[in-house]
Amino acid sequence: MVARTCYALNAPADDHSSSSMYSGYLWKLSGYASGNMTNKWIRRWFCLKQNNCLYYYKTDSEKQPVGVVMLFDHEVEKLKDDDGTLCKPFRFVIQRPDSVPLHLAADTNNAKNRWVDIITRAITDSQIVDEFLEETKKNLTLSPSAVLNPDCFGYLVKLGTQWKSWSRRYCVLKDACLYFYQDANAKSAFGVAYLHGYRVQQSISGNKKHAFEILPPDPDKKHYYFHTESDADRKRWIAALEYSIDRWFKIH
Repeated sequence: MVARTCYALNAPADDHSSSSMYSGYLWKLSGYASGNMTNKWIRRWFCLKQNNCLYYYKTDSEKQPVGVVMLFDHEVEKLKDDDGTLCKPFRFVIQRPDSVPLHLAADTNNAKNRWVDIITRAITDSQIVDEFLEETKKNLTLSPSAVLNPDCFGYLVKLGTQWKSWSRRYCVLKDACLYFYQDANAKSAFGVAYLHGYRVQQSISGNKKHAFEILPPDPDKKHYYFHTESDADRKRWIAALEYSIDRWFKIH
């Protein structure tokens, strides 16, 4: 599930460009939002994307969606074929108390079960991401010593936005997030790097001893460069970063 959570955290500003996790044709009940229960079902191409949103299109060749459901705080439920007045087999519904339910139907029972399982996981992912972001915002307001159960902490020398612009910062690593402080006595962090999906390696170029870099999963994400005061400290940070990133993936 980690990948799904990661991209939700690192998704580009244009959510419509988010990659697809699962797609296929479903039947959508028409007229429900207006209260006009006609039992008219329209075939639409549905696409669940990595931002945990369910888009639907007129056909699989269309680029512009006709609708989208943000799955956060929703629930999905299978419906029996003989429930109510809706004469359509293999039905399920996506809903929450304060919104209009989205009634859908698949072509087979296996397809219905597959869609319900995938949407259920996406809903769970969106809840976890929301809780994770709240925890991250809370940690930003804390002093370094107040962050509970950190994976690593100490001073790192970080490369700024310009080459040769190095700054010594106190850092705390927790759950694949690296919090930056002016020093060890700071009352709160001034920034955080989300490292989910990143990988760590020793730097093999440049004139800085004991250097390492944190490489992004996509070229449009930020690339981080650091160096430490000793080779032992570099090994300590690299091991902690790899552990924190991998552990977060396995837990989530």
